Amino acid sequence: MKFVIYCVILLLLTACTPVYPETTEIPELRFIWDYPLNESNIIGMGPFGVTESNDEIATELEIHTKKWHDPIYAMASGVVLEIQEEKNPQEKNTVEGVWIKHGHNVLLKYVHVYNVSVEEGDIIHVGDVIGYTTKFRDYGFFEVELRIKDGDKVYAYPFYDYCDSDCKELLAPLWYNKDLQYGRNLKIPWKVIDRYEVNSHLM
Repeated sequence: MKFVIYCVILLLLTACTPVYPETTEIPELRFIWDYPLNESNIIGMGPFGVTESNDEIATELEIHTKKWHDPIYAMASGVVLEIQEEKNPQEKNTVEGVWIKHGHNVLLKYVHVYNVSVEEGDIIHVGDVIGYTTKFRDYGFFEVELRIKDGDKVYAYPFYDYCDSDCKELLAPLWYNKDLQYGRNLKIPWKVIDRYEVNSHLM
């Protein structure tokens, strides 16, 4: 009986989840940064699809910058569904994740966000400031994960593949520079995995 009640509540919560915009299409993502992403400004990055040190698959793009508190901009229009707290002794106002859903089938998770400037339930648009990159040790730190629903399953994808042309031009020096890819145990070579099944949280 408890399980049935739980399922009903879960269905009601899912049905009440706000949707914006009203679409099932995958948006073309616009990654905005205030300066070039190259060796002059970037310490390193962890690419999608390689193995973490704990043998888990990396489902996000991780960027380490030489400075911190850079603005993080929304890559597509959507609604803020959840803000997860995080304990960061260096940055007390940092959250673990800002989950923003775009239409019915796309979810972007912005990870390690300092001084979040949005709230759950907010409608946001491309270019809106979500927050700022956090300070981690002695550098700036930021991650983003793209999830797309396909039937009854949800997969993480390399968001570069869904970027617009300006976004790809901005990210190319970082995305294709293997000298900047570090801190990973490359048991699975980069770009071998096109997508990776994840949980259906908030989808």
